[in-house]
Amino acid sequence: MLDLKGTILVIDDESLISDLLAEEEYAIINATDPMEGVALAGTKLPDLILLDIAMPGMDGFEVCRMLKADSQTRSIPIIFITGLSSAEHETRGLEAGGADYIIKPVNPSILFARVRIQMELKKQRDYLEALSTMDSLTGVYNRRWFDQSLDREWR
Repeated sequence: MLDLKGTILVIDDESLISDLLAEEEYAIINATDPMEGVALAGTKLPDLILLDIAMPGMDGFEVCRMLKADSQTRSIPIIFITGLSSAEHETRGLEAGGADYIIKPVNPSILFARVRIQMELKKQRDYLEALSTMDSLTGVYNRRWFDQSLDREWR
């Protein structure tokens, strides 16, 4: 059985990035349409999103803002992968909530390294989140978890 390293959602109108990452044993979910990508992110909850900026219908900056505004997808790291190479675009992407910015044409070794770093950071954040909501001695959820659950149920 293949041991997958995590799930990545690729929102791009080209398939090159998906093909490269499939070789690295990630579970890949593809979306060629920005709104389809937003919907998939909310239902599949991937570990990482790779997002192109220049797409038909809606740009990647707006997609990123939509994902960061949703409480379910807010904590998923987003790496922009685009042909837009100006410092203005990179700044705009990072300010919109992106975790990293890679310029096309993509160097596969740099892509793999940056994806690996973001996946590791996501695992560590998830682990810390679990530690902060559970008592380590008893394994029972703590007051923080109760407060978060109460707020979620109240809404």
